[in-house]
Amino acid sequence: MPIQKIYTLKQHPLSAAWPAMSEQEYQSLKDSIEVIGVQNPITLFEGMVIDGWHRYRAATGLGMDCPSKALGDTDPVDFVKSQNDARRNVTASQRALAITAIYAWHPVGANKYSGRVPGTLPQKTNAELAAIAGTSIKTIKQAKVVHAATPEVQDAVRNGTLSVKKGAATVKPPVTKPPVTTPSVEPIVKEQEPPEYSALDDALDQIQELQSRLAIGFMDGTPEDKAQSSDLIASLRAQVRSLEINLEAVTRSRDQLQNECAALKKQCVSQQNKLKRLKDGH
Repeated sequence: MPIQKIYTLKQHPLSAAWPAMSEQEYQSLKDSIEVIGVQNPITLFEGMVIDGWHRYRAATGLGMDCPSKALGDTDPVDFVKSQNDARRNVTASQRALAITAIYAWHPVGANKYSGRVPGTLPQKTNAELAAIAGTSIKTIKQAKVVHAATPEVQDAVRNGTLSVKKGAATVKPPVTKPPVTTPSVEPIVKEQEPPEYSALDDALDQIQELQSRLAIGFMDGTPEDKAQSSDLIASLRAQVRSLEINLEAVTRSRDQLQNECAALKKQCVSQQNKLKRLKDGH
């Protein structure tokens, strides 16, 4: 019976941003390490494990040595992202939360408003984070709400119990006082801007989440389950493409209507100016 050792190292926050291995995956890793040891050294950064946390836990739990190496001059955020890019058992919600978390991280002493470290580029925009995560901007905004929520809500999304949409919905919005209006001042009517997140976007996000969950279940399912999952995934992909086509058509129609409205406004202004000149001439 191997002697249990105490964990002397902690998991780095950048590593902890990603979902943990499933119990089955961890047990397979532990069985392998028990036979052949740790073949790939873990990576350390800021005195913590930034890559190889499960290897470290398994080896330490077995009372075995765990080789390690320092990260070096590599950007820690880029490193963690590249190490987890190939993970197939991560849903769209889990990835959105992880990407949000790692790009929100900054080392001790760095100005979080100017970038990860002094002198670097500013933090990523929501659009940039959405492109990196492969999700919508709305999903990133929901992930940011979850990232700022309680550890319980974060853990529920990270382990796949909740989607970022449901996780964000559990967070109570801050109470804001209604704006004070002055009766004597006529309110300015602004043009209504198109919504940045439509019902079609919501449907796309939900289908994407279902696709990722089906893909995860596909890896461990029976041949019959895999056949059904493949058919369902193909159907969902067709629905996604149909929704994308509809979204493009709606966007083009909206843009055309906005252009026509702008042209009509110009004509109205021109006619008003002509009427004013005629009136002033009499």
